[in-house]
Amino acid sequence: MTWETLPPVVEGDPEPPYRRRYGVAEPEIARLYGYHVAPDRPSVARRAAAGHARAARLSDEERRAAYDETGGCLRQARERIEQGAPQVDATLFNKLVSQTFGEAQRDAKVVQVFKDWSVCMRAEGLRYADPLAAILPARSSPEPGDYPGATLPCWNECASSPFACRTR
Repeated sequence: MTWETLPPVVEGDPEPPYRRRYGVAEPEIARLYGYHVAPDRPSVARRAAAGHARAARLSDEERRAAYDETGGCLRQARERIEQGAPQVDATLFNKLVSQTFGEAQRDAKVVQVFKDWSVCMRAEGLRYADPLAAILPARSSPEPGDYPGATLPCWNECASSPFACRTR
């Protein structure tokens, strides 16, 4: 079996990790895509498409050889790369990420900034308790009726309002 390598991704094309952790953080992204996730950049999209196409062509035997968790190439490569590295407790990591996010939300300064932001948004005709509430599907919808309980008729247009409120 000859393994088909995927095309490289151009440096800077992949989205930064946690880009949307605190909502839409870039005015230009909000202007272009609203609360929608921006599409992959070209080199990322090409690589993803090539990966899907390669996976679709694999026979069952080739798929097992590549991905089987008991001895496939992926497992062997992972074991070799991780050899000698300290073990990571992913459960603890995720717990700490969640815990610190919650703690930040309760910090007095953050609570005040969110309150000020909410007042500003109300002046724009939008009612949200905090910036994260503005991106929840239960509050907004890209298409009427997509989400039960959708109350806001705009998705792209309203995504730009928070930036004006950040600077007031």
